[in-house]
Amino acid sequence: MPLRTSPDSYVENIIYRIPKETILKIIYIGEETKAGSLKGRWIQVLTKDGYKGYVFDYSLEVFDNITGTIITSPLDQASQDHATNTFKNIKYLRPLYYEKMIANNTYNTNLLREDYGLFFTHKNEIKINIPELTLHFKFNAVEEVKPNGFLFRSETSKEDFILLLKETQNYYKSIIKAKERNLEATFVIIEQNIKKIILEAEKQNQNLISRLISYGTLINKQYGNLEFKSDKTFVWEIDKKIYNLPNSGTFEIIGLNPKLQISYKNAIKLITKERKEYFCLLDYTNNALQLIFISPKSVEDGLIITDDKDKMAVILFNNDQPKQNMLTKQSQHTT
Repeated sequence: MPLRTSPDSYVENIIYRIPKETILKIIYIGEETKAGSLKGRWIQVLTKDGYKGYVFDYSLEVFDNITGTIITSPLDQASQDHATNTFKNIKYLRPLYYEKMIANNTYNTNLLREDYGLFFTHKNEIKINIPELTLHFKFNAVEEVKPNGFLFRSETSKEDFILLLKETQNYYKSIIKAKERNLEATFVIIEQNIKKIILEAEKQNQNLISRLISYGTLINKQYGNLEFKSDKTFVWEIDKKIYNLPNSGTFEIIGLNPKLQISYKNAIKLITKERKEYFCLLDYTNNALQLIFISPKSVEDGLIITDDKDKMAVILFNNDQPKQNMLTKQSQHTT
């Protein structure tokens, strides 16, 4: 972006090229005008390395670093309607983690739902449904935020708004301040049939649940017997005084990074009644099941994304031999 000695578009006035994503200190904001075919304001700025001059705000995202106020430009009604209709025509703005799940063909069905996303209704309402937030926001005014954003306001509260910034062709960053909630989230355009993906993921998960149930009682003399039940609960006869591992609760199927699928077959999460979570990679045969307990630091968006070099525990269970393999590894972190 060119920095100029004066607020005009002459090439000879360029004194510096400002790199992308640079943070600038604003000295003065001029009145709205035109620079060639573009409409905006000339802004006097100071760079971190001491350059002082003018830039045109068409390529800037401007914030007040004292109050946190977003600098906006008013739009006439036709421009507001055009901006609103543009978003109404985007039917599939989904949480960013959908893209990762689909690319990896690995799904957490608790986080993958057909109604998750950001949607515009015909009644000028923005519906947001994500794990962190469910919100219906009625807006009455649209303002422009340079260079690629729009701010939606509600007449019922001057403090509430939703800001949508187009980062690239398919990615939108949102800043949500509504109904006493403050949240930032990124959404991505996903055109795949989510309902079809969910059905396939649920089928895969049910196959794994059926396998775990079919083992019946899984035996390990050192760590105690383990059983998975049809209501998605488990009972583990483990000595809690010795081992910091769960003895009962519920279990969920979660996903794992495709790179881990070379060494492991699936992953589950064990949840105690106190809501403490334990993440496990799985390996199995017809008669044996191995649980590899992984640190929560290796988990992102409900998926195990990295292998844990310092595994909490690796435990092998067997369901048909009185003498079965012992623990293959127990880290010092398990107490």
